[in-house]
Amino acid sequence: MKVIDQAALDVLRDLQDDEDPHMLKDLIIMFLESTPERLAKMKSAISDQESKVLILEAHTLKSSSANLGAMLMRDACLKLETLGHTGGFDGATELLEDLEKEYQRAKAELKLHAK
Repeated sequence: MKVIDQAALDVLRDLQDDEDPHMLKDLIIMFLESTPERLAKMKSAISDQESKVLILEAHTLKSSSANLGAMLMRDACLKLETLGHTGGFDGATELLEDLEKEYQRAKAELKLHAK
């Protein structure tokens, strides 16, 4: 699977118009600025075993990742969200590490689309 699904970016690009000609760029910037904080909150939630926080942060990041075509990130978030719903934290640290790696990959590619 590609790091970024180009079709998702194309949909957002098609939504741009004269009133909001930089919508895609703005969405990418917001995503890149907010994701590190979400990852930190998930790390803390795992450490403190706070399933509600993990669910909320994973769900939110899952949605924004999918919107920007970062499907591997979306999949990792779904796994973390599901884990939070079960109340178990076994494997959560490893899943978060995978998510952080996917974020770095997605970040590099999304920066190219934000120019």
